[in-house]
Amino acid sequence: MLSVGLIAICSQLTLPLAFIPLTGQTLAIGIVSTLLSLQKSLSAIIIYLGLGFCGLPVFAGAQSGWHVLAGATGGYLIGFIMYALLVSSLLNNQRRHYYQAIFANLLATLITLIIGSIWLKIIINISWLKAFYYGFLPFILPGLIKATIAAIIGGHPLPATE
Repeated sequence: MLSVGLIAICSQLTLPLAFIPLTGQTLAIGIVSTLLSLQKSLSAIIIYLGLGFCGLPVFAGAQSGWHVLAGATGGYLIGFIMYALLVSSLLNNQRRHYYQAIFANLLATLITLIIGSIWLKIIINISWLKAFYYGFLPFILPGLIKATIAAIIGGHPLPATE
């Protein structure tokens, strides 16, 4: 599946940060979720997660294994399922416009960051403030940029008015 390959390749575009790396992975998740139907986008993400779980080095930094899913980044990885559910459902595989795709991707980005931050707080046993500081705050601007790019790639312009 091409979409699984896109996610795996973009996952390797990584900028390491304190606990969670900044990756191209979320851009690929946004593109896949915006362009594909709910069933196809969920399938791509679940296959991607399954490949990583089974040992193929598809996660950020060519990592793999159950320990990645159970570790600090696991909440974000699991959050990708919610991302696809939200974006694909909101767009409902219909002709969509930029503003609809941007809204859906921005909302999904924020929800994924919240899920990841909660997971980070629980898994590494840090305060809510530190979870916000390390797991949410550094990813807001890059997440918004990637969500907008995904929406532009997958959305259609508004009809021209005369």
